[in-house]
Amino acid sequence: MGKWRDDEQAAERSQEELARGWHSAQELFRSLQSGQPLSPLPYASGLLLQADELEYAAADAEFCRFYGLDGGSYVHSTLLMGGPFMMAATGIASAVGNRSRRTAAEVQAMPQWRYGGRTRAVLTSTRLLISSEGQWLSFYHGAILELQPHPATSSMFMAFEGTSPLSLRGPWIPYLSVALFYLLHGRTDPRTVELPS
Repeated sequence: MGKWRDDEQAAERSQEELARGWHSAQELFRSLQSGQPLSPLPYASGLLLQADELEYAAADAEFCRFYGLDGGSYVHSTLLMGGPFMMAATGIASAVGNRSRRTAAEVQAMPQWRYGGRTRAVLTSTRLLISSEGQWLSFYHGAILELQPHPATSSMFMAFEGTSPLSLRGPWIPYLSVALFYLLHGRTDPRTVELPS
Protein backbone atom coordinates (compact mmCIF):
# COMPACT_ATOMS: atom_id res chain seq x y z
CA MET A 1 0.00 0.00 0.00
CA GLY A 2 2.88 2.42 0.63
CA LYS A 3 2.25 5.93 1.82
CA TRP A 4 -0.81 6.54 -0.40
CA ARG A 5 -4.31 5.14 -0.11
CA ASP A 6 -4.59 3.82 -3.65
CA ASP A 7 -7.91 2.05 -3.10
CA GLU A 8 -9.57 5.33 -2.10
CA GLN A 9 -7.64 7.31 -4.67
CA ALA A 10 -8.71 5.15 -7.61
CA ALA A 11 -12.36 5.88 -6.87
CA GLU A 12 -11.82 9.61 -6.37
CA ARG A 13 -9.54 10.58 -9.26
CA SER A 14 -10.88 10.37 -12.76
CA GLN A 15 -8.71 10.19 -15.84
CA GLU A 16 -10.42 13.35 -17.13
CA GLU A 17 -9.37 15.36 -14.07
CA LEU A 18 -5.80 14.07 -14.38
CA ALA A 19 -5.76 15.07 -18.04
CA ARG A 20 -7.11 18.57 -17.27
CA GLY A 21 -4.53 19.10 -14.52
CA TRP A 22 -1.70 17.82 -16.72
CA HIS A 23 -2.79 19.95 -19.69
CA SER A 24 -3.00 23.06 -17.47
CA ALA A 25 0.49 22.39 -16.07
CA GLN A 26 1.91 22.18 -19.58
CA GLU A 27 0.10 25.37 -20.63
CA LEU A 28 1.41 27.23 -17.57
CA PHE A 29 4.93 25.95 -18.26
CA ARG A 30 4.83 27.16 -21.89
CA SER A 31 3.34 30.51 -20.86
CA LEU A 32 6.02 31.15 -18.21
CA GLN A 33 8.76 29.95 -20.54
CA SER A 34 7.62 32.45 -23.19
CA GLY A 35 8.00 35.30 -20.68
CA GLN A 36 4.42 35.71 -19.50
CA PRO A 37 4.14 36.54 -15.78
CA LEU A 38 2.59 34.19 -13.26
CA SER A 39 -0.84 35.69 -12.67
CA PRO A 40 -2.32 35.76 -9.16
CA LEU A 41 -5.81 34.40 -8.54
CA PRO A 42 -8.39 36.90 -7.33
CA TYR A 43 -9.27 35.73 -3.79
CA ALA A 44 -9.92 32.17 -4.98
CA SER A 45 -9.47 30.27 -1.71
CA GLY A 46 -11.26 32.70 0.58
CA LEU A 47 -8.26 32.77 2.93
CA LEU A 48 -7.33 36.07 4.54
CA LEU A 49 -3.72 36.40 3.46
CA GLN A 50 -1.06 38.82 4.62
CA ALA A 51 -1.27 42.34 3.14
CA ASP A 52 1.42 41.80 0.47
CA GLU A 53 0.73 38.09 -0.12
CA LEU A 54 -0.77 36.91 -3.44
CA GLU A 55 -2.45 33.60 -4.20
CA TYR A 56 -1.25 31.76 -7.32
CA ALA A 57 -2.74 28.28 -7.24
CA ALA A 58 -5.09 26.08 -5.25
CA ALA A 59 -5.53 22.32 -5.55
CA ASP A 60 -7.29 19.47 -3.85
CA ALA A 61 -4.80 16.73 -3.04
CA GLU A 62 -3.74 13.97 -0.72
CA PHE A 63 -0.81 14.61 1.56
CA CYS A 64 1.70 12.62 3.59
CA ARG A 65 4.32 13.70 6.11
CA PHE A 66 7.45 11.82 7.18
CA TYR A 67 7.90 11.77 10.96
CA GLY A 68 8.14 9.59 14.04
CA LEU A 69 5.88 9.45 17.06
CA ASP A 70 6.74 9.63 20.73
CA GLY A 71 7.32 6.01 21.66
CA GLY A 72 5.66 5.67 25.02
CA SER A 73 6.41 2.41 26.77
CA TYR A 74 3.73 -0.21 27.07
CA VAL A 75 3.44 -2.12 30.33
CA HIS A 76 0.58 -4.43 31.20
CA SER A 77 0.55 -5.76 34.71
CA THR A 78 -0.87 -9.13 35.59
CA LEU A 79 -2.15 -10.37 38.92
CA LEU A 80 -0.59 -13.77 39.52
CA MET A 81 -2.69 -16.22 41.55
CA GLY A 82 -2.78 -19.95 41.99
CA GLY A 83 -0.09 -22.55 42.34
CA PRO A 84 3.56 -22.14 41.33
CA PHE A 85 3.06 -23.73 37.89
CA MET A 86 0.02 -21.56 37.10
CA MET A 87 1.79 -18.41 38.33
CA ALA A 88 4.88 -19.18 36.19
CA ALA A 89 2.80 -19.90 33.07
CA THR A 90 0.74 -16.72 33.53
CA GLY A 91 3.88 -14.65 34.16
CA ILE A 92 5.60 -15.99 31.02
CA ALA A 93 2.50 -15.40 28.87
CA SER A 94 2.19 -11.85 30.23
CA ALA A 95 5.87 -11.12 29.52
CA VAL A 96 5.58 -12.43 25.94
CA GLY A 97 2.43 -10.34 25.39
CA ASN A 98 4.08 -7.22 26.83
CA ARG A 99 7.11 -7.70 24.58
CA SER A 100 5.05 -8.09 21.39
CA ARG A 101 2.91 -5.05 22.24
CA ARG A 102 6.02 -3.01 23.10
CA THR A 103 7.69 -4.05 19.82
CA ALA A 104 4.56 -3.13 17.84
CA ALA A 105 4.45 0.28 19.57
CA GLU A 106 8.15 0.88 18.80
CA VAL A 107 7.64 0.01 15.12
CA GLN A 108 4.64 2.33 14.93
CA ALA A 109 6.66 5.15 16.55
CA MET A 110 9.55 4.87 14.06
CA PRO A 111 9.88 7.67 11.47
CA GLN A 112 7.80 6.77 8.42
CA TRP A 113 5.45 8.25 5.84
CA ARG A 114 2.12 8.94 7.49
CA TYR A 115 -0.98 9.52 5.41
CA GLY A 116 -2.57 12.86 6.28
CA GLY A 117 -5.72 12.53 4.18
CA ARG A 118 -7.39 14.78 1.62
CA THR A 119 -6.47 18.44 1.80
CA ARG A 120 -6.69 21.78 0.08
CA ALA A 121 -3.27 23.13 -0.92
CA VAL A 122 -2.99 26.86 -1.58
CA LEU A 123 0.15 28.35 -3.11
CA THR A 124 0.88 32.00 -2.35
CA SER A 125 3.78 34.32 -3.05
CA THR A 126 5.37 33.45 0.32
CA ARG A 127 4.15 30.00 1.37
CA LEU A 128 2.28 26.80 0.66
CA LEU A 129 -0.75 26.35 2.91
CA ILE A 130 -2.16 22.89 3.67
CA SER A 131 -5.45 22.32 5.45
CA SER A 132 -5.09 19.54 8.02
CA GLU A 133 -7.57 18.50 10.70
CA GLY A 134 -9.36 21.83 10.73
CA GLN A 135 -6.26 24.04 10.77
CA TRP A 136 -3.97 25.56 8.15
CA LEU A 137 -0.28 24.61 8.13
CA SER A 138 2.17 27.07 6.54
CA PHE A 139 5.28 25.91 4.67
CA TYR A 140 7.24 29.07 3.85
CA HIS A 141 9.19 29.19 0.58
CA GLY A 142 12.34 30.27 2.41
CA ALA A 143 12.36 26.99 4.39
CA ILE A 144 12.18 24.71 1.32
CA LEU A 145 15.47 22.82 0.97
CA GLU A 146 14.38 20.31 -1.66
CA LEU A 147 11.62 20.21 -4.27
CA GLN A 148 11.15 17.07 -6.36
CA PRO A 149 8.26 17.13 -8.84
CA HIS A 150 7.03 13.73 -10.05
CA PRO A 151 4.73 14.52 -12.99
CA ALA A 152 4.22 10.85 -13.92
CA THR A 153 2.45 10.26 -10.59
CA SER A 154 0.95 13.76 -10.26
CA SER A 155 2.91 14.25 -7.06
CA MET A 156 5.72 16.28 -5.56
CA PHE A 157 8.03 15.91 -2.59
CA MET A 158 9.36 18.77 -0.47
CA ALA A 159 11.93 18.81 2.32
CA PHE A 160 12.15 21.77 4.68
CA GLU A 161 14.42 23.32 7.23
CA GLY A 162 12.96 22.82 10.68
CA THR A 163 9.97 20.59 9.91
CA SER A 164 9.02 17.20 8.48
CA PRO A 165 9.06 16.46 4.73
CA LEU A 166 5.79 16.76 2.83
CA SER A 167 4.49 14.89 -0.20
CA LEU A 168 1.40 15.93 -2.17
CA ARG A 169 -0.49 13.98 -4.83
CA GLY A 170 -3.45 14.94 -6.96
CA PRO A 171 -4.53 15.86 -10.49
CA TRP A 172 -3.53 19.54 -10.11
CA ILE A 173 -0.20 19.00 -8.30
CA PRO A 174 1.80 19.23 -11.58
CA TYR A 175 0.33 22.71 -12.11
CA LEU A 176 1.14 23.66 -8.53
CA SER A 177 4.73 22.37 -8.88
CA VAL A 178 5.31 24.44 -12.07
CA ALA A 179 4.06 27.57 -10.28
CA LEU A 180 6.04 26.83 -7.10
CA PHE A 181 9.29 26.24 -8.97
CA TYR A 182 8.76 29.51 -10.83
CA LEU A 183 8.10 31.41 -7.58
CA LEU A 184 11.23 29.92 -5.98
CA HIS A 185 13.63 30.41 -8.90
CA GLY A 186 12.07 32.98 -11.24
CA ARG A 187 12.23 30.49 -14.11
CA THR A 188 10.68 27.24 -15.27
CA ASP A 189 12.18 23.77 -15.00
CA PRO A 190 11.43 20.99 -17.51
CA ARG A 191 11.44 18.41 -14.68
CA THR A 192 8.07 19.80 -13.56
CA VAL A 193 6.37 18.64 -16.79
CA GLU A 194 8.57 15.88 -18.24
CA LEU A 195 7.41 12.31 -18.07
CA PRO A 196 10.07 9.61 -17.75
CA SER A 197 10.92 7.82 -20.99
